Amino acid sequence: MGIQIFILLTIGLLASAQASELDFDLVVPFPETEPTTKEDKVALKFKPSLYIRQGCYPYPAVDEDGNTNAGLAPKLLYGAGKCDAVYGASQGSQVYGRVKEYADSWAIMYAWYFPKDTARIPYYWGRRHGWENVIVWLNELSENATIDAVTASGPGDDYSVSAPPAASMVNGTNVKIQYQNTIGTMHYVKVATSPGRFQDLVMWDDLTDAARSSLNDHKFNKAEVPINDANFPTNLKSAYDAWKNES
Repeated sequence: MGIQIFILLTIGLLASAQASELDFDLVVPFPETEPTTKEDKVALKFKPSLYIRQGCYPYPAVDEDGNTNAGLAPKLLYGAGKCDAVYGASQGSQVYGRVKEYADSWAIMYAWYFPKDTARIPYYWGRRHGWENVIVWLNELSENATIDAVTASGPGDDYSVSAPPAASMVNGTNVKIQYQNTIGTMHYVKVATSPGRFQDLVMWDDLTDAARSSLNDHKFNKAEVPINDANFPTNLKSAYDAWKNES
């Protein structure tokens, strides 16, 4: 047993050492998760759409070998440039999902990666890499569940709350999410009324070990991976508290 553990650890370390950063449009996404488990079926059923009001389109953050997205350096002119929706993600886009029962609800986090993030005029600043997420809160783990609330990562570390979202903000079981920024803020997501696009959903447990390791360990500059092992529990607590404090 000791030798087996040593071999597995060695393989993991070698895979991590061999992983590298790839150009923002060369990271190959994972195929969409197959609906093989109850968690997968529910996560696919409630997958939100994403409307890009301005800024980058979402791109894959990591590939099956653990290679990560190198992102894009912000330019001195406001705008998305090569990563906007006109160009799109040449390899295909991705949204990452993770499910957990939390307190009296079921939480499904959906997280998107963006190659860069910028703030709006009259002030300009930007950075390489961006992550945003929403959490859909269900009354039960079922395809017939009711959406009790949606929490979305807003400017800073705060979650905005829609509890429950208005009918105009949901298409069937799919919440409409908008990616935007306002004067003086970096990009963030919120529940909105504009229809958007869907990205292939890959669940955390369907990622390869190398991909999970990279999302757990790789530093995307100041953009923290919301769905990894370190941040997922913290984000669930912050979002749940924001929801309940608003009730």
